[in-house]
Amino acid sequence: MLKKCNHYFGGLLADWSVSSSSGLHLNCLDGLRGIAIIMVVLFHGIYYNPNANGATRFMEKVAGAGWMGVPIFFAISGFLISYPFFKQRLRTPATWYPKGYVWRRALKIFPPFYLSVAALMVFYFARSGDASYISLGLKWATGFAHYVYQDRYFNGPYWSLWVELHFYLVLPLLFFLFRNAAYAWMCWGIAGLLFFIPYLSRFLTWPATASPVVAGFVTWRFPNQLDGFAWGVILAGFFVLQNHQNKLEKSWSNWGYLGGAMLLGSLLLFAFYTFPERMSHQIKPLVTGLSAFLILFFVFDPTTIGARILSLPPLRFVGVISYEWFLIHDPVLRFFRHDLVDNASGSFGLSLFIVFVPIALTFMASALVYRYVSLPIMRWGRGPK
Repeated sequence: MLKKCNHYFGGLLADWSVSSSSGLHLNCLDGLRGIAIIMVVLFHGIYYNPNANGATRFMEKVAGAGWMGVPIFFAISGFLISYPFFKQRLRTPATWYPKGYVWRRALKIFPPFYLSVAALMVFYFARSGDASYISLGLKWATGFAHYVYQDRYFNGPYWSLWVELHFYLVLPLLFFLFRNAAYAWMCWGIAGLLFFIPYLSRFLTWPATASPVVAGFVTWRFPNQLDGFAWGVILAGFFVLQNHQNKLEKSWSNWGYLGGAMLLGSLLLFAFYTFPERMSHQIKPLVTGLSAFLILFFVFDPTTIGARILSLPPLRFVGVISYEWFLIHDPVLRFFRHDLVDNASGSFGLSLFIVFVPIALTFMASALVYRYVSLPIMRWGRGPK
């Protein structure tokens, strides 16, 4: 069965591939991205029932720590997006900007994003007849809702998309800032600013009196989450330098196992221990980011067991369509839970229905959006494989 599954998804991956803009494609990072989106989807889909049995409550609490998938995404992006910048800097020291960077990022991010915004505006308006949802959708489409708190739900995961977009804008500016610095100073300088500024900003902008929801909103705004990308950036700088000097040490990949163990341990910690609100917003990104940073060391040797597990075709496939799944899963899960079925009333079967049916439906829809929207646009923008 596993062999057939690997063969099926391996075939899809071959047919649905797109040329890498950086010249680097690491299968294990697709798989890690797949794990991250599964964590996020389960976090949004599985809800805590205090009346459930012990085993069920345990799984619900662990799923409740699935938010950790978002910092993992940030670390992966930090590595992959900064990689071509570092590579070009070593190849041609006088340059700081890889040609076509903005074009490639725009074609990857905006078409499915604006498609999801348009679909949700139509859906919410058709369901409620409330035209304010059109305005709310436009606020998210322009990023306004990322800076000014909106008390009405539209699509919760959009906040982290705008964090990602900020990183895309800030990264070339940082490379420009350090364009005349030595390579080592450039690496540490860029990563240091990405670490230091968000921690300082979170400390200075924390609201004295606010609900947890508003406090969380404040910590999500620019530049308060950019430290999540710093982990990947510093590793990309080191990885590119080692490749350039033909000193790539495969034994570095062993750190990936420590990262996996640390991720599992912190998942359990955050599931069953509640930190003070303000402390949690500093500790959680630090611990999760460090875990992801160590897991990324698998890139030093894709033949290790850990990297091969992450490179399994089903995981890689989930990672490939993860962005599209990220964009659409939460509103559908909310619709099933709050509108289609108001209360599971303790029914195990009904609980499974309102969790796993929308997860399956959005997964299939994401695959279709990727295949018929995202993939053709990316192929057109990047040229032939």
